[in-house]
Amino acid sequence: PKYGKGVYWAAQHDGFPPTTLSLGTCLLDWGLVEEFKTRQAYYLERFVKSDGTFNYYGPALAEYGQLLDLTAAYVLRTGDVAWYQLHRPAIDGIVGRLLRLRTESCRGQSRDALTYGLLSGSAEADTASHQDYFLSGNVWCWRGLAETGAALVFVGRKQSDSAWLHRGQALIDEAQR
Repeated sequence: PKYGKGVYWAAQHDGFPPTTLSLGTCLLDWGLVEEFKTRQAYYLERFVKSDGTFNYYGPALAEYGQLLDLTAAYVLRTGDVAWYQLHRPAIDGIVGRLLRLRTESCRGQSRDALTYGLLSGSAEADTASHQDYFLSGNVWCWRGLAETGAALVFVGRKQSDSAWLHRGQALIDEAQR
């Protein structure tokens, strides 16, 4: 999906996460799962880099958690394990990025610091150069990690795969910390 018109039709804006997040939420809520799968797969395949970052000039921290949450919602609502497994490299990349940010936060602060363990990032593309500990971004990242953990547990149960179950529970536990 394109965002806005005029200058926003330039290719550099194709990876703007809110357009995919908004459309994906609508498609999933409306039950248009085939269209959701196509568009979500397109974003995961073309705009999530191998290091888990988005190929966009200024993604907000919250958008990483939102994309994880939306992707987990799909598998939890539909039970489409095959689609989820196909896109697990991109999902794991995003999860890995968020966990690396958390590790950096924990290493760089004392345990009694107010922001200990919180992720630093931007609030939106227009202020991408301003990195800070935004509550909304951290809440979305928590939710994205927790819901991804729940999806992994779901897949593990459905496939009788203890590795998926263990990874999912570990992710839920990390999100709670």
